[in-house]
Amino acid sequence: MPACLGIHDEDNSGYADDTCIWAVANDLTTIGRLLTERAEAFYRFATGNGLKMNASKTQLLIGGSAKASEVKTFTIPIDRLDVRPSRTIELLGVTFVAAFSTSPHEANVVQSAKQCAALISRLSFHLPRGVYLQQLAKGLMLGRVSYAAAVTN
Repeated sequence: MPACLGIHDEDNSGYADDTCIWAVANDLTTIGRLLTERAEAFYRFATGNGLKMNASKTQLLIGGSAKASEVKTFTIPIDRLDVRPSRTIELLGVTFVAAFSTSPHEANVVQSAKQCAALISRLSFHLPRGVYLQQLAKGLMLGRVSYAAAVTN
């Protein structure tokens, strides 16, 4: 797909029906131009292949040293709609903040794991200890914990 978009570097990635396009520059004007060009190319690619680019689901995150006043007015046009930056974006279920940190995601995983641990603890009074309780505990916990491990490694 990158070649179809006219992007011949590492500034894009895709997985199933999620695609990320990014740009790096020293100023928001250049970022805006690069992202607009890439969004237009992707829009042409999508519509040319019978796909719909949903501007309402498009997320925009500005990181680095950009001034808050500039970020507030920054937009990227997609399918005649202006997409504005947000404080966080979610990519494949992982939440990122403008510092490109996954700390909100990690906090959510920890909270979810605590809730599962409490549930397992309560169930342990009603289920016999042994294989069944272990299977239940592994089934409830491993998915959450391994999901966090993929992000933090």
